Amino acid sequence: MLQILEKLYDTDDIVIAYELVKLSSIQLSLDDSTAAESINRIDDIFSRYYGLHADLVFPDLQYLRKEIEKFSVKAIQ
Repeated sequence: MLQILEKLYDTDDIVIAYELVKLSSIQLSLDDSTAAESINRIDDIFSRYYGLHADLVFPDLQYLRKEIEKFSVKAIQ
């Protein structure tokens, strides 16, 4: 699905970010470390669109950032 949207929209379009939110939730539930890449991309896109207000517009962004930290801790252990 994501590849189709990337052909229809710019790769940094907000539509892509919302699709990445769905993908990252699946990746997190599977304990897939590639979730960090998706979350970083979500963070970049939301920050580009909403600037300093990204956390207010999309509060789940804070949760997703914390999930990246968990992957970092697991990688160190």
